[in-house]
Amino acid sequence: DLAIETGGCVSDSLEMARFGRDHAATTLVVAGVRFMGESAKILSPEKRVLVPDMEANCSLDLGCPDEEFAKFRAQYPDHTVVVYANTSAAVKAQADWMVTSSIALPIARHLKAQGKKILWAPDKHLGGYIQKETRAEMVLWKGSCIVHDEFKAIELENLKKQYPNAKVLVHPESPADVVRLADVVGSTSAILKAARELDADTFIVATDNGMMHALRQQNPQKFFLEAPTAGSSATCKSCAHCPWMAMNDLQNLLEVLETGRNEIHIDETIRTKALVPIDRMLAFAKDYKAQQEKDQLDGTHHVLPRRVSITALLGSIILVSCYALLQNHWWGHPAGKPLTVASIQGNISQSIKFSADGLQLSYDTYIKSLENQSVDLVITPESAHPVALAQVMDQVGERIVHATKTNHTYYLLGAISEDSATEYANSAYVMNPDGQFYYRYDKHHLVPFGEYIPDLFEWFVKLLQMPFGEFQAGALVQNPVRVKSLWIAPNICYEDLFGEAIARSIRQNSQKGMQPHILANITNLGWFGYVMVLDQHLQIGRMRAFETQKPIIRTTNTGITAYIGANGQ
Repeated sequence: DLAIETGGCVSDSLEMARFGRDHAATTLVVAGVRFMGESAKILSPEKRVLVPDMEANCSLDLGCPDEEFAKFRAQYPDHTVVVYANTSAAVKAQADWMVTSSIALPIARHLKAQGKKILWAPDKHLGGYIQKETRAEMVLWKGSCIVHDEFKAIELENLKKQYPNAKVLVHPESPADVVRLADVVGSTSAILKAARELDADTFIVATDNGMMHALRQQNPQKFFLEAPTAGSSATCKSCAHCPWMAMNDLQNLLEVLETGRNEIHIDETIRTKALVPIDRMLAFAKDYKAQQEKDQLDGTHHVLPRRVSITALLGSIILVSCYALLQNHWWGHPAGKPLTVASIQGNISQSIKFSADGLQLSYDTYIKSLENQSVDLVITPESAHPVALAQVMDQVGERIVHATKTNHTYYLLGAISEDSATEYANSAYVMNPDGQFYYRYDKHHLVPFGEYIPDLFEWFVKLLQMPFGEFQAGALVQNPVRVKSLWIAPNICYEDLFGEAIARSIRQNSQKGMQPHILANITNLGWFGYVMVLDQHLQIGRMRAFETQKPIIRTTNTGITAYIGANGQ
């Protein structure tokens, strides 16, 4: 979390090293184990590379000493040497190729196609998986990861019986009998991708349980179980936690930042040699990705029937031609003075949003942001404070009013309006720099079953004999809000899907002398997790901007917050 908040990088060793190489910073702090720091230094020799604890190591690295590896390599002079990223710079310097788990299979297939024999180190399980999948002729170093080596197939089978619908995600450093039980075998990034994209609610994950935080954070609506490393009689049902990675704590990190200690140094001769297999892999990965993209395009063409292909092609040509003709044709015109806007994306998980802790977190997140902004307008997402506005003002109203007055800022916030004991609406309020609310917009297009009960299903609600509440819909056309010299037309959640309704609102308000200059969409999207709908909603907003020739400010809780120009960009 700290790395993300400070503009850093959370990824595997190679991606961290590449990020550090391309970043302008002259000092890199690698919160990982020693080989990760070395990888960063190999790619960035001119930079100072620090690690929180020099004793933080890796069992794969420790289990493959460079001198012993040199003797092993000498026994197979006709083999191409391929080493895993989890090795020291001194071992990498002896290799022809370095690989990560995400690119290991394609490189092994490439070498096999060239008739090469492969000497692999250090992980025997990953090597065995590569050998099985590619049928390449390989000699394996007998190392293993102390974390993944502990997964037990028999216990995993028992857990699968308890959760028969769960998908099993396994890192290929795991033993072969565990890999055989997997629905997906892949690298850290592949596991994260599978968790996002697979149509399943429950997952069993066989890799370092340090990943569970990221999995749960990115997929709050899904349930993740750690694959067992021991039987029911053991004191630890899942001990899949790297003790060396756990040595990276905030205290060590603070000391490194204050003192500059624990700097990584690599002999230049070794560094230069170690760079060769890394560069070779990076060049291969770039070409491989480009070929994959080309193959996907070719494959899409071939599976379509000829008539459909021609129709789709003609339709695409027409659409692209229309866009090309219209994208530089402006029927809008600049108006008013520039407005500075801050859109605040809180990333409040849906799983805690309606709890007392979640409500307090929303107050702290959004109001602190409001207090720190010196802009004309601050916008928060839909239901940023998921309670009645009166409750918000009772608890934190003084802070909000003080911030708007101090910063001379307009404040648009998402909250619940309460017109009576039984009438509520999903609303957007605007406060002026004098600390007074002067505008309210109520959501018109409500979500069935989430915000209201459709008429045809009221019988079902009565049958349950349970109290169900629902929101009141706002008017289809509502006035925009004046912020300084500009009119802003809000809409909430998926209302920007209804282009005809937005066009009608713009047209009718223009006739009243209140033509909107800017559209503002506030939305939550926390219900969906990290799925394709987040990008789809952004694309919908782009189309609304292009067809109305009006810029759009999108402010989301967990989606994609963005400013979209009047040309849809």
